[in-house]
Amino acid sequence: MGKIYTRPESEYLWCWYYDAQGHRQRRSLQPLKVGQEEEAKTVLKKIQRRVRAEKETGLSSDGPLTVAAWAARYLERLALKSPGAVIDQKSHLDNHILPVLGKEVLTEIRPQKISDLFAVLQPKVAPKTVHNIYGTTRKLFRAAFKAELIDANPCALSVSDGELPERVDADPAWRATAVFSRAEVAALVSDERLLFDRRMMYGLIFLGGMRFGEAAARTWADYDDSLEPLGRLHIHSSFSTRLKVVKEPKKKRAREMPVHPALADLLARWRERGWPELMGRPPRPDDLIVPTRRGTHRKVNRGLGQLHRDLELLGFRLRRQHDGRRAFISLAVSDGARKDILRWCTHGPSGSVMDQYLTPTWDALCAEVAKLQLPPLPPGSTAPEAVVTALSQQELEMKKPPVLANLEALFQRGVRDLNPWPPA
Repeated sequence: MGKIYTRPESEYLWCWYYDAQGHRQRRSLQPLKVGQEEEAKTVLKKIQRRVRAEKETGLSSDGPLTVAAWAARYLERLALKSPGAVIDQKSHLDNHILPVLGKEVLTEIRPQKISDLFAVLQPKVAPKTVHNIYGTTRKLFRAAFKAELIDANPCALSVSDGELPERVDADPAWRATAVFSRAEVAALVSDERLLFDRRMMYGLIFLGGMRFGEAAARTWADYDDSLEPLGRLHIHSSFSTRLKVVKEPKKKRAREMPVHPALADLLARWRERGWPELMGRPPRPDDLIVPTRRGTHRKVNRGLGQLHRDLELLGFRLRRQHDGRRAFISLAVSDGARKDILRWCTHGPSGSVMDQYLTPTWDALCAEVAKLQLPPLPPGSTAPEAVVTALSQQELEMKKPPVLANLEALFQRGVRDLNPWPPA
């Protein structure tokens, strides 16, 4: 219920309506004047729709709907369709957005308040993190707009106006140092000082171009060694350490990866002797290629600690697991592989219209992967002691905290590309 009316002391039209708490409210409809009653009725209807939407959320019974109250409902809805996104977005909301805007009335948020928030935030965090937080802010208010709780999305910042930073590395010198050399790749997949199961995992990442979660989710059923000229790994899933579930790969793009000859040799020896020694029986098709010693999926955070310790053991500087994927692509392209063809193996189709009509032949994919050259690898040990089903002396040593020059920097949480973790 509501009505348009005039006031003797004002040249503008006014309206009254009941808010979500049942209180009668009066409001000027400036700049609408007498003669613009139809436009005023449209505004009143929009107000009434917003009040109805607030009632339907059930969040405004005790007072005006705040940003914090809407954020709680937004996260509930997000959890139903994208549980993985909740973790990051809740972190953005709790740590950066709600401490500043949480108590504000949702309908009172204007573009200037968003601009002020990010003007303060920008010097404190890395550029990509700023964009990630802004992305969460924009989605929060876009959902409120679609629910008719606000008249417009107040998020209108842009890079061109200097309100958001350029997407550049926090450390401009880092990216060039993030690649592993050929000798380092060869050592990580063949040096017998490293446990065989870890070398196998490094093989999937460094020679198979996989993300850690993709390697952790691979089963023997995904490996077809009967194809020519190279075998094939079907990469159609990824293990999420945070959600503890096997989910779709990044951007939900499955792909087929030709198995490099060095990786094929490693897989053959691992399946023949290493896996049975680790698990006490021959592998079945539904078994993980590189399970933990309990037969479960490997977790990315534990894998990072193991990689750091192995790098220290070999005398190499610390880098991230994802840099193994970077190394595979960089070294293959350096050896003459066409990156437009190699992309189909490492990332899958781009989703463009052209990619819907283009599928490289298997021979073409194999030819590009096979161009990656590595130093001759030693045959590797297949003795039971190389697998170590019980805790060896090396495992006991690995339980000790690593001796690092910059231990604090190692444990800083970072984002994969623009916030290197640890510093290269």
